[in-house]
Amino acid sequence: MEKIEFNFEWVSSEDASGEELRNTWAKFSLVAGGNVVTLIHEKYQKTVNEHIYMPLYPVAEWLIYNCWFLFNEKYTPGKFDEVEFEKRHNLKFAEEGYSLPDVQFVPEDDVIRTSWRPISYEYRNSEFIGHGSTLLELEKFKDDVFQFIEKVVRRLEDRGITDTFLQNE
Repeated sequence: MEKIEFNFEWVSSEDASGEELRNTWAKFSLVAGGNVVTLIHEKYQKTVNEHIYMPLYPVAEWLIYNCWFLFNEKYTPGKFDEVEFEKRHNLKFAEEGYSLPDVQFVPEDDVIRTSWRPISYEYRNSEFIGHGSTLLELEKFKDDVFQFIEKVVRRLEDRGITDTFLQNE
């Protein structure tokens, strides 16, 4: 069974507004089943990178806010409001002004179906170009998600930041 990898390296950013954003800035890549989900084409630079630079706080916050749905809410056609279901299962909704890939996590019994597709951000002059799908073991996925969240929370604590939504959850 495949796994998810939240790979990152903390970097400094003085430009981000908000302490939790400024202090969780990182070089970040997401890998699912050995496939780089964050494969991005930067149009102006004419480069393709496997990582993005952004604060990890919004990603961790979205994961903790939606974890029950990510781990338990199976897709049933016609049962859910499609837009609301997508908001609870697709990481692109954690962007808060930053570019994130169009990657969806949907539980199916003891696995998480992870699928991603290209998405273009015209106003940001970048596009995620990867596409694919893989099955991830549900329990391992939960562990990896919570470990990632814990690392972001620890970073906030190490920087003297307390009482954020993420920490309270």
